Amino acid sequence: MYSSPYGFLYNDQVVGATGRPGTYLRWAWRGAGVVVVPTDGQRLYLWPMYRYPIGAESLEFPRGAVEAGESVTDAAARELSEETGFNAMRIMVLGRLHAETGLISNSNTIVLAHIDGARPGTPRLEANEAIAGPATALTTAEMGTRVRSGDITCAQTIAAFVHALPHLGDPA
Repeated sequence: MYSSPYGFLYNDQVVGATGRPGTYLRWAWRGAGVVVVPTDGQRLYLWPMYRYPIGAESLEFPRGAVEAGESVTDAAARELSEETGFNAMRIMVLGRLHAETGLISNSNTIVLAHIDGARPGTPRLEANEAIAGPATALTTAEMGTRVRSGDITCAQTIAAFVHALPHLGDPA
């Protein structure tokens, strides 16, 4: 139905659970995705991202695409550095998530990236990057409070946070 350098939009012919035929809209990214949970061991780092579909900023973990021939951990380190200026000192793969099971066919790998929170470098933002401001550093308890209050609504960020909880210092 539609393709771009980022992926493909399909309008699949399907047979539903009731046996009736119909169509189903599906997006497939060209490559695998990665969500990076940056931590200095005490705090989590999130960035305000301007998201066109919701017409607002959203506080989120960095994320992006794995490039051809690149490992997930290398992609995570690259995306973190490009988008935030932070370098990963250690990366651990935590699991995966599906961003929107009713629309997007790909999953994203979640990684925990240990960073030196005191020494960010200079981000190398691409022209279409959504980062709208400086980092917000939160303890896991503060993160939990911000999720419950509705200040953090990005499903990928919330799912990645839940995956990271067993590997973080203070309780949410």
